[in-house]
Amino acid sequence: DIKEELGIKMVHTLKLLALITEDEHKECGSNNQVKRWDVKRVSRFLKSHQLGMYTKSFRDNKIDGLTLFGLVDLPPKIVKEELGVKLCHVKKLRRAIVCEAKGHNRNTTSSDSDLDEKENLPRAISENVTVEDLRSPEA
Repeated sequence: DIKEELGIKMVHTLKLLALITEDEHKECGSNNQVKRWDVKRVSRFLKSHQLGMYTKSFRDNKIDGLTLFGLVDLPPKIVKEELGVKLCHVKKLRRAIVCEAKGHNRNTTSSDSDLDEKENLPRAISENVTVEDLRSPEA
């Protein structure tokens, strides 16, 4: 096991693996912007997909776009062990990475500044809706 032999985290080998296997991911297009992201942009991506609870772990492990893209090929167990991502979120993360790489970003209609940081809701909703608005009318 390379992890035990070299004493390094598997996620730190992802950049090398991504470069080696880049031809296998040509279906995502040569304009794959994900691979060019810095660590801050990866954090924004996680938040935009309601995975913001993992931003600290990704920052601590210096997960940039190239490394993020390589997570798609890792077994879920390794993503959980190395980055602390719950198994139930690994599939969501993978799907979001692939969709983003293919240009099918579901969040293209709102920018990061349009989201309320506290509630992770569109700012217009979080500022204008009251508890009374959410109560169902009595029958």
